[in-house]
Amino acid sequence: MKGISILLFSLFICVQLQAQYIIAFHTENNDSFRVWNVEIEVDSITIIEGQLELTWGLSDDFTAWQYSIGDIDGDIVQKYDNNPGFWELRQGSDIVSITRTWPNDPTSWKIKLGKQQFTIKSKYGNTVDEWQNREADRGDLIIYSENEGDPRDWLIDDYMNDDIPFSMRMAAVFISIYSSSPKT
Repeated sequence: MKGISILLFSLFICVQLQAQYIIAFHTENNDSFRVWNVEIEVDSITIIEGQLELTWGLSDDFTAWQYSIGDIDGDIVQKYDNNPGFWELRQGSDIVSITRTWPNDPTSWKIKLGKQQFTIKSKYGNTVDEWQNREADRGDLIIYSENEGDPRDWLIDDYMNDDIPFSMRMAAVFISIYSSSPKT
């Protein structure tokens, strides 16, 4: 009986630790970048939909966002009013810092949570239709617009290692799409 209890507990823990992969971001409205529909994949069958939206939806303040995807909730804010190169994502007990790799260069960002860190950068420098992290020890994260030159729809190929938390993945996808989209 004790063996069965341990087996069931282990199975429960494995299910709870299952990674979530972001697969797509789409604008809610074709003429606005204030609300995004987000899709994540929990396993090869289950897709959960949610939203990322401006915290103050009726204002032109694009420095504060909130998201809710299934039972995952979080906030993303520009940390300082006068510094667009420093953002922070808060999800549960995770606090992820999002900082520009180089001052005044919005095409490369460091994503950091505790001792874990990786860089997301635009693939072609001045063209922001495709972003990537291809660090061998972290796995690949590729973010690209569904139609070249159209920032309304994004697809994500998330092959990052399972030890990279969802909050870090969300931070990377957010800052890539935010850096590539008009503020309307």
